[in-house]
Amino acid sequence: MAESNYREYLKGEQVRVKKYFYVLRPILAAKWILDKECPPPMLFSELMEAELENSIKSEVDKLLKMKQELPEIGLAPRVQVLNNYIENELINIKEKSKLIEEDERTWKLLNEYFVSLVKAY
Repeated sequence: MAESNYREYLKGEQVRVKKYFYVLRPILAAKWILDKECPPPMLFSELMEAELENSIKSEVDKLLKMKQELPEIGLAPRVQVLNNYIENELINIKEKSKLIEEDERTWKLLNEYFVSLVKAY
């Protein structure tokens, strides 16, 4: 989701501010899952506090303020430091996810449960 939103919405010189959050939220959620092995929180502020590097928090804070002040369709210049961060994190997340071993037992149990639900109806 982050990758396709990034490719579609954040490559121009002027971008919709809210689209940064359509990319940052799934990136931070993926990082949370990889780091903590549990579902991420719903609040963006919690994800940001836990997973976003301090070096770019101020840029994201600026975007949050802009998003509140601009109309829904508000455009702003692309923030290259965030685009660089997004590109790097997309690569890092893909690499880390390749290292996760798939547990066949988990899929087997889920498939058995699904079949039991289908048979019940």
